[in-house]
Amino acid sequence: MPVDFTYAVGRTRVLETRLLDKDRIERMVAAANADEVLRVLAETAYGSIASQINADEYEIMLNARLKEAYELVRHISPTPAVADILALKYDFHNLKVLLKDRYLKQYDDEILVKLGTVDIEKLKSYMQEDDFKGMPGVLRDAIIEAQAAFEVSRDPQDIDMTLDKAYYEAVYAIADDMHSDFVKELFRRQADMINIRTFVRVKAMGKDSRFLVKALLPGGYLDETFFIELMDQTLGALIDRLRFTHYDGLVDGIAEFERTGRLTVYERLMDDKLLSYIRDNRSDPFDPAAVIGYLWALENETRIVRIIMVGKINHMPSDAIRQRIREVY
Repeated sequence: MPVDFTYAVGRTRVLETRLLDKDRIERMVAAANADEVLRVLAETAYGSIASQINADEYEIMLNARLKEAYELVRHISPTPAVADILALKYDFHNLKVLLKDRYLKQYDDEILVKLGTVDIEKLKSYMQEDDFKGMPGVLRDAIIEAQAAFEVSRDPQDIDMTLDKAYYEAVYAIADDMHSDFVKELFRRQADMINIRTFVRVKAMGKDSRFLVKALLPGGYLDETFFIELMDQTLGALIDRLRFTHYDGLVDGIAEFERTGRLTVYERLMDDKLLSYIRDNRSDPFDPAAVIGYLWALENETRIVRIIMVGKINHMPSDAIRQRIREVY
């Protein structure tokens, strides 16, 4: 029997009204400076913090907004997995940071994110004591595998690639437990889009197909063979192949990379396509799509605010900022 998300969906519809709309975002883009952006945000759901911080403290505001949203979604949802399936990426991010510190002494407390499913101090304790018994199984297995990969290769990229693969395997397992085709489809498409970006980067770096296979995420529709067959061809060949898939809307981003060597346009198009998929599939009250969609939309919104704040702090022209802005929910 499917889980009834009717109450959570109803609450989510109210929460959606507090998201930033296009007009508000345009006011922020057109603002004279970062302080003026904060004044615009002071009129919104960010207001309680935006009115109390300096411009260079914007991450405090964004993290507080996300933390509040994740806690609320956990409270209103019939299962915590709805929030955890997105929050889990922060756990894996934090594992990367802590594991690299163990081997490379590159620790930076500021890049740890306090939005995961496991408290950061607990993660630190597990790492310091080298005892992972109390860690959730999915994280414990992943960190043991990542340690083993690094100790063989001594390449820190193996930490990232091992944990990235483990994250997606964990997400698919949660989606199966939730009996949500929407969730699994969402992450399969995201995996494909990230793999396309990885392929483009690997070719630009001059790496071989063995490195590519190690870097590809599991579970997408475009399998290893799809990419391996294109390794010795131009990016134009990739563009031609993508025109017959879900991802034909990304080809302009790849063409832009060919011209400029930058993936900025591709990443914007990728975010927009995923948000569009969520918007088109959020109406079922027995599916977590609307609730997950709200969290996804809010994360997308915080990326937009970050882009604007960074642009204003660095005196970037408004038109240049506008070109980087994602769609809104």
